Amino acid sequence: MADQADSRPQATRRKVTEADRRRISASELFRTMTPDELDPLLPQCNIIELEPEEILLPAGQHSDTVYLVLTGRLQIQPTNLELTDCLGMPGGGFVGEKGLIDGGFTFAQVVASSASAVLEIPRNVVWAMIDTSRTLSAQMLQLLARPVRPQAEDTAEAWARRQEREQARNQDPLTGLRNRHWLEHAFPAALEEAQKHHAPACLMMIDIDNFEPFLQKHGTAAAEAALRSVGRALASRMRGHDLLARYGDDEFALLAPLCDVRGGRAAAERLRAAVAAWRISGDGGEELPGLTVSIGVAEADPHDWLLTLVVRAGEALRRAKRGGRNRIEWEAGDGAGS
Repeated sequence: MADQADSRPQATRRKVTEADRRRISASELFRTMTPDELDPLLPQCNIIELEPEEILLPAGQHSDTVYLVLTGRLQIQPTNLELTDCLGMPGGGFVGEKGLIDGGFTFAQVVASSASAVLEIPRNVVWAMIDTSRTLSAQMLQLLARPVRPQAEDTAEAWARRQEREQARNQDPLTGLRNRHWLEHAFPAALEEAQKHHAPACLMMIDIDNFEPFLQKHGTAAAEAALRSVGRALASRMRGHDLLARYGDDEFALLAPLCDVRGGRAAAERLRAAVAAWRISGDGGEELPGLTVSIGVAEADPHDWLLTLVVRAGEALRRAKRGGRNRIEWEAGDGAGS
């Protein structure tokens, strides 16, 4: 079966016509060259005609050719980043300037965003042009440098925007902890890593006790301050490689790699004690009643899935609630434990 690149329409290549020559000689780059300097070199170049969406340069392809946009507009699509639109100026935009220096690989895909005509200039012809005209060499350096800064800035801005969106998707805005979306991606990866090395891992499901009455009595602002305080208390007792996330309204989840059920019980007790001792202040600095948490602990079985682990830790959590709250329960090898 042919791959997608093979089935793609091929760009139309043709020789430079007299109309092309006039357009080229009037361009910002070549207007300093006399016809006697330019005309002998143009037969070594081609005109590439592109339809909208047609690819001029695939990413990762070896390139030692420079392309001058005569008409139309091109778009650069950096790998793994959102589309960056640039190099669309008729009679001046350059693509492939990196190949002029080192004949390297293209870092991005270049696509026509409209019907375009591009002058294809082999690397040896570019250097011959530079040798022919000192004025041209200075002009070319300026034009080659011109797209670099905006392109770098566009790429950096795109990367920053992507990072902001990624953070918004993965972070709980109230507590500053990771959220359930992040948990559902990070926990399975950590679990798989532990299983690959035959290492234990424990999941702790943590729920704030009597949070609904607290909310009804003290209001939303106080409840939000309490959630932030509980999140800080939990984070203060987690190890560097533990994974903590806000799982639901008043529920948190912590995955402890390299930790069996005995270590998980000890870690859960540290978390429980930290929350019980944590001072809770409202947004105005007023002291609020303290809160406690109940915790269910389950150790991952070989080939366990996150969902089944959540269910088992959740069942242990429910036993802790039924047993009086402010306590931990765990899934023991021979049944429930406390």
